[in-house]
Amino acid sequence: MTGYETVSLTESSSFGIRFYPEHAHRFLTCPVSELKGGHVGLDDLWGTRAGDLAEQAGEARGIQERIEQVERSLLQALCRNEGRTDPLFHAGMQYIFSEQARLSVRAVADQLGTSERNLRRAFQCSLGISPKELLGILRFQFFLQTLRANPSSPFTDVALDMGYYDQPHAIRTFKRLYGLLPHQVFS
Repeated sequence: MTGYETVSLTESSSFGIRFYPEHAHRFLTCPVSELKGGHVGLDDLWGTRAGDLAEQAGEARGIQERIEQVERSLLQALCRNEGRTDPLFHAGMQYIFSEQARLSVRAVADQLGTSERNLRRAFQCSLGISPKELLGILRFQFFLQTLRANPSSPFTDVALDMGYYDQPHAIRTFKRLYGLLPHQVFS
């Protein structure tokens, strides 16, 4: 997600939090790689702090107060983990986003003056996935943004511009990451 959405909270009693990939590890007490592909309870991540937060949230007088309490807890977690960001990982993320993920792992490693292996290690530790996996996911997100922003642009042209080899490659990626075919989403 690269933007924000405003959602009416008047009828809601729950909410979700989405972390940007380069920052999630700063809120956790375990390696991000341990979370890949699974569901983990907040108490598994924060221990007794999670119980305290759940109690405070339960006593809140509305959704806005609940959100404010969670924000305070997240800021405290952020302060506790200040300085935990690997500089190589951080530089890699900045470069990848600046190029809209239209890169190879080798190009990122070369730009940062490191080996692909060191880059993989940094990403695996900080993010839980390899730079190649991240590049594929981000490229797809930028692809979706471009399709939504330019609905009259031909699908194949956008796919080729975003670095997909051909239309079938883009469609397979779309199905794998979105769960639907493009015509089911954009019809």
